[in-house]
Amino acid sequence: MPARYYSFKAGPVLFIAIDTEGWSAEQLAWIQATLTASAGDPDIKWRIVYGHHLIYTSGVHLNERRISVLRAQLLPVLKAAHLDAYICGHDHDLEHLRADGMEFLICGGGGAKLHGFIGPREPISVSSAVKYAFLDLVIDDRKFTAQFLDVNLQSLENPPFTDTK
Repeated sequence: MPARYYSFKAGPVLFIAIDTEGWSAEQLAWIQATLTASAGDPDIKWRIVYGHHLIYTSGVHLNERRISVLRAQLLPVLKAAHLDAYICGHDHDLEHLRADGMEFLICGGGGAKLHGFIGPREPISVSSAVKYAFLDLVIDDRKFTAQFLDVNLQSLENPPFTDTK
């Protein structure tokens, strides 16, 4: 990683990596400036922010203070920028949530002990699973597809999420 937070373009996608562990007002201003600057770039069709901590979840970290801080500070910036997706881990489960015109993909099934969910799913939850799995992204100029695949390469969300531009 080149820095605590950074961005890079890969084809038609702007990826913005953030440091949710070392959260600061300086980083928030940088995220906002990066998203604003990218809005006018005709080569960028999709914008994805990723970090460790969640914004929305049905998992065990639902009431964690850090989550409420990100929801209060970061979420308005992401909404204003019309972000396509926010990807994170932290909860040791898999969940796809949809809110505020964005996709929230929690990919925490990578190997540590799985936690599961603490109660009923959030109303914005599209799908969820407690399995070892990974997130597969396929993105081109016109289509963004995301799906969780288990260790046998079986999709855990049927059909996979797809958005087109």
